[in-house]
Amino acid sequence: MASPAFLDLPNEILEDILERADLALPTLFGLGLSCNRLKEICLPLCLKHSGSPHPEDACKITVPRARRSNVDLKVLALATWITKTKGLECHFSDEKHGGDREGTEGGAGSFLAALKELARQKEEGTRKPRRNFKTLLFQLSKLQSLIARFASVEEVILNFNPQEQAFTRFSYWEAVFWSDTMGKLLNTIIESGCTKLEVQGLHQVNDIYALVSPLPFTFASTRFPPTVSKNPSAPGDEKVIQQAQDILSGPTWVYKWNGRTGSKFEDRKPRVLTALSASAKSSCRLTDFTIGSISLLCPPLLQWTCSIVSRPSLVSLSLTLCSSSDFEINWTLLTTLLAEACPWLKRLTLSTGNGLSTSWKGTKSFMSAFPNLEYLSAEDLDTPPWINMPSILESERGVGPTAYLSRTIIELRLSEHWLEYLGLDLHHLHNLTRFCVFLRTDRAMYTLSQHKTITELGVTELHFALNPEAKSNQDGIVRMPLVHLIEAPHDAFWPTDSVSGVELVFARLNSLGIHGQAELQTARRWFAKFLELKRVALTWKVGDPEARLAAAQNFCREAMEAVCKKLERFEVNGEVWDKRRIHKVLESEPPAASS
Repeated sequence: MASPAFLDLPNEILEDILERADLALPTLFGLGLSCNRLKEICLPLCLKHSGSPHPEDACKITVPRARRSNVDLKVLALATWITKTKGLECHFSDEKHGGDREGTEGGAGSFLAALKELARQKEEGTRKPRRNFKTLLFQLSKLQSLIARFASVEEVILNFNPQEQAFTRFSYWEAVFWSDTMGKLLNTIIESGCTKLEVQGLHQVNDIYALVSPLPFTFASTRFPPTVSKNPSAPGDEKVIQQAQDILSGPTWVYKWNGRTGSKFEDRKPRVLTALSASAKSSCRLTDFTIGSISLLCPPLLQWTCSIVSRPSLVSLSLTLCSSSDFEINWTLLTTLLAEACPWLKRLTLSTGNGLSTSWKGTKSFMSAFPNLEYLSAEDLDTPPWINMPSILESERGVGPTAYLSRTIIELRLSEHWLEYLGLDLHHLHNLTRFCVFLRTDRAMYTLSQHKTITELGVTELHFALNPEAKSNQDGIVRMPLVHLIEAPHDAFWPTDSVSGVELVFARLNSLGIHGQAELQTARRWFAKFLELKRVALTWKVGDPEARLAAAQNFCREAMEAVCKKLERFEVNGEVWDKRRIHKVLESEPPAASS
């Protein structure tokens, strides 16, 4: 009896065979194109292979530099049964899928491909990767077409490779195509009903225009203009570009075409700006916008950014700032434009990789520009180690910075540098109930110990982070184990009769530093001071999950045995422990030390 042909097998067996074969993603995708039956089997396997086993809940896409390698986009384009998704996450990187390889399977093809890859790596050396500009536009266009096919997309994350080289020269029409392509993508995302948008790492295109008149700005001197400009969809169609008021000029600033990237005569041509479409404007449901891209904060995309944050649906704005000198020149203007665009904002988060070296006053004013703010986080808005904080404080003595913070703030999260800069005179924050301090040096502990304002305000949740980003002794951060926090002379500061929640963030697995019975008793007495403690959150920033779990269990046994038993909520590394688990941890024996 002859063996059955491969395609004569039932679908369940075919699917099992193909899944066990562990084929490379391009091979599996190519097999699915051979016939309709294999298409129905292979495409779901491709989605599972690329990290999207349930695409209706979450779609994950990786877009490499090479145009021909956009397998994820091709798979989703053909998977027409997927009509909507709750979350779309797109990474523009060179991380290949498991088993993904070019060339033929085995033989001379794969060997030659490997040699070519080695030669390419040797030629590039340590140079930053660079994506072809036309390829980037093509990939963005394909992504826009995919999103346009979905009936709805609730959350979108666009994660570009921050290490890719910036494009240094632009012709006028290249700038037009860039603005048009990005505008269509962003508008399509908003039109699809997106409520949460995050853009990270898009730094390649930020030099098309340069701010040539960085004059002093005030919030009263600017008037946010409407977005009415429209970019052409084809070369030569300049009639559809409407000359109108825009963000390229204002009472105290002017953006000009950057002579470093193209001809200065481009200023004579119609302005290139990315407009918010009428459909996106009318259907906008965006409530949470995270900007981690310089390109979104520079023309031509800045026009779209200002327009979208001015929509009344926006509640939360997060900005990841860059410490480059080019960006800092624009920062004061940006804080003015964005603050005027959404004065009703409820939540504001500011962060940066290595701090802003200038624009302290502008950043401080930005923090205070939202009269209805309820949540302000500057915990990751740190300063470079070369900043002389005492001299800055001395130069602005008597200004009273914190008087500008909104009286409506409920939760305030600050790093110690901003705690010093803003001071601790928080009497006017009558609604403040959650206060988080990110400690990096003993100096901040001394500052805290001199004030009683938290007790007088009746803050119900007090949070401390201990060196959350500490990596080495060369980063200008003084190490402070938890035992120093416990033993610090701060009896006058701790609101022992009102605090109901405490959060601790550790940068080391053995942050407690307890070795003797006396120190153990000190730790227990410290927790015993919080008479109304109901919620505790512990987070470890280092170690694998198993090591973090062991550190948490050890911490509970050594310092929180009595406290854990009466808590209403106990959270460890983002996971809530119920009373049964807490009891099990407290009753267990600590693991024996490894030899």
